[in-house]
Amino acid sequence: YIFALGKTERGAVNAVWRFIRELQTKECKVFVNELNINESPFFRQREVILAEPWVSTSGVFTPEHKKKYVLINWNEQDIHKYIDLMDSLGFNSVQITDAWLMLRTLEGTTREQKRDKLIMMADRAHQNGQTVSLFVYASSVKDFESGMEYTNHWKGEYTNKACFNEPFTKAVLMKEYNYQANSYGPFVDRIVTHWADWGGCRDCNKCTINTALLQHYLLSELFRAKNPKIESSFSLWYIDQHNNWPGYKNIDSILDAG
Repeated sequence: YIFALGKTERGAVNAVWRFIRELQTKECKVFVNELNINESPFFRQREVILAEPWVSTSGVFTPEHKKKYVLINWNEQDIHKYIDLMDSLGFNSVQITDAWLMLRTLEGTTREQKRDKLIMMADRAHQNGQTVSLFVYASSVKDFESGMEYTNHWKGEYTNKACFNEPFTKAVLMKEYNYQANSYGPFVDRIVTHWADWGGCRDCNKCTINTALLQHYLLSELFRAKNPKIESSFSLWYIDQHNNWPGYKNIDSILDAG
């Protein structure tokens, strides 16, 4: 007899995956040695980021590469298999994104089709008992009507800031915020808002780190209008590296902002 047990349904699933790892084959027979395994994960939340490969500007990332290596360009069956693989590896949460910058990796796939596939991923993850996070570019945006990209990239490649105190770029941001919330609000469990490394408002005499916090709250409320249970987190990635937000000195700038 083999018992694969867990304190929760999720734990029982992980026990089965672990049992499969222990199976051995020899001479067309499948067998397992005597087992007595008792494990409890040190990290109870294990999230894997499903992100497109970075598209090199050197031109070596061909359309064939995009079809083969970019998950969003795969068919439904292969996407389901990949989400199941992440489940079998012990990841009980997946993180997806519809950031404008990553649209460069689409090959024969529209943004609307990408949205449908991201929702497909989220649904599959939920079927597996996993949770889903959405990574949102919150201060870097593309105006898809004009083709303009508003972002304050730290390498100086772009200088058009997506400033929330400037009416036009605020409107562009709000349009993107609503697109994200309307598209993914009903299908994800949490959002992670991103503020630097392609975003930020340094050298602005109106914006401060508190502006970013207010944008985060606004974006969170738009999502919660679609799903009241959605959680949110404010990413500190690179904020301290490039002085993207005036007034930010350390984590206390966030915790004591009021």
